[in-house]
Amino acid sequence: MPRRWLWFWVLLAASLAITAVGTFAFRNPFLALFLFLPFGPWMFGRRGAPEAPAPRVCPRCGTPARNPDDEFCPRDGERLVSPR
Repeated sequence: MPRRWLWFWVLLAASLAITAVGTFAFRNPFLALFLFLPFGPWMFGRRGAPEAPAPRVCPRCGTPARNPDDEFCPRDGERLVSPR
C-alpha cells in the first residue's frame, strides 16, 4: 500500500475516534464536519492533475533537455529523442 494511502487511513481513523469522543463528551455532533474538512483537498485534489512528460534526451551522449522546447542537444548538436 502506498505511503500516502496508509497515512490517509490512519488519519481517517484518528479523525473518527476524535469525532466520536467529542460527540459523546460534549454532545455536539457538528465536530464531525470540522474534522473532515481538512481531508477534502487531500483526497480529491490530485485526481485530474496531468503528469509532466519525460524530458527528451540526446541519443549520442544521453544528456536530458532542460527546456521541453529544445530540439537539439546543447553539448553536441544531435537531435533530441523521446525516451522509451
